[in-house]
Amino acid sequence: MPALSPKKALQAERIRELTRILNGEILSHYYARKEVKDLSAFVGGSRSIRERATLSRASVLVVCAVDFVVRDVRRARPDLRVLAPRADSLCPLSAAGTAALLRKVKERLPGAILCATPKTLPELTRLCDIIPEEGFPPPFLNPPPSGSRERELVFFPELKGADGRVPEALRDLSPVCRVHAQLERAEAEELLKTRPGSELLANSLCLEELRDLPCFSGDADALARRAGESGKGEFIVASEVGLAETLRERHPEKLFHDPPTEMFCPSMKLVNIKDILAVLEDHASRAVRAAGPPAAPPFADDFYDLPR
Repeated sequence: MPALSPKKALQAERIRELTRILNGEILSHYYARKEVKDLSAFVGGSRSIRERATLSRASVLVVCAVDFVVRDVRRARPDLRVLAPRADSLCPLSAAGTAALLRKVKERLPGAILCATPKTLPELTRLCDIIPEEGFPPPFLNPPPSGSRERELVFFPELKGADGRVPEALRDLSPVCRVHAQLERAEAEELLKTRPGSELLANSLCLEELRDLPCFSGDADALARRAGESGKGEFIVASEVGLAETLRERHPEKLFHDPPTEMFCPSMKLVNIKDILAVLEDHASRAVRAAGPPAAPPFADDFYDLPR
């Protein structure tokens, strides 16, 4: 990674100064730009960013991720000022979970139990049957909700069941993550053949057909945890390129290979150093205005009113 330009280096230093003054923390997703992650107090996936925010002692949090991650952090820490450097950093998969899609799911599977996830749009969350208090639903609901043994559980908007697969009745409705759906099974099989000692780490948003291969599947946090705990020394990372980038830094003793088809998320890469500086300076100026002007010093004429 090339060094920052002189201008960006000055901006980065100013960001560090402002986070110090404001008692702020920058939390970034694995998929953020390298320059952004280097400035962050914490780098993780959607789930671990929320967990970090919950434990943070900062007064201000800057969340460098897409919209649903910011919303989830705000739900977790309503007592803090949570800043989003870009309002247009939107997750297409979250946006695909519309009211129209929700209606179609209920028509196709009228008895299904719909479980909200962080990607669920706020206005649709209340229409789901289960709203996890901590934002992220557990992988398996135990004990299951009353009456759910005879009813199918569907996570919205991903439309996946408790087993991580899309029910047959919803396959033509299921929204696809355009980033992670690029890797096809044939390409993954070829990668495993050419690197026989490697373990395939497949993001849960990849095509379902990849799960039939020998692989470990999960969200970005689960994949990162697996990479650190596994006894394997070589991995094929079927996830957005930012994850492998971070894993190489955390585990320099291991090898992490990207698929030939680059999985690049434009939405996650929108936030840059300039955006972070702008949102911090705006917050700092608002804080100064809210505090009001400093107390005025005594007037010079007051000197003559002193007892002689």
